[in-house]
Amino acid sequence: MNEAGQKSKGQLNKEAAKAKKIAAKAAAKEAGVSGKPAGGKPQMSEAAMKAKAEAAARAADPCAKGKKFDEAEVSLGKQNFLGGVQPNQDDAGFYADMVKANKIPNVNTHPHLFAWYYFVSKFTDAIKATWAPSKKA
Repeated sequence: MNEAGQKSKGQLNKEAAKAKKIAAKAAAKEAGVSGKPAGGKPQMSEAAMKAKAEAAARAADPCAKGKKFDEAEVSLGKQNFLGGVQPNQDDAGFYADMVKANKIPNVNTHPHLFAWYYFVSKFTDAIKATWAPSKKA
């Protein structure tokens, strides 16, 4: 402190850095990262590790593939929508599942599904909610 009892700029900077470090530790703890073990690296909670592994798997292969997507490709090769000539809740549900799984159709392997996906993506959720119910009961 100086003669007037005020802290110097250097002292204020040190206090700000210390407060920032404490806040970062608190945020890490809330995010599921526990204290540091003897090795020095922070430990992640089991849920955080699982989420990280799922995200890595999606990032490694974001393209949609599998029997469900192959069937949709065949169907969309014959008609504009999964529900027929007009969109219905089959389309809205299938699109929502793809978005939730973070899967995008590959234009080279599923060209009809790719076109359908990007067309359906242009509709808002409010509009999709007005589409007719599924024909399957």
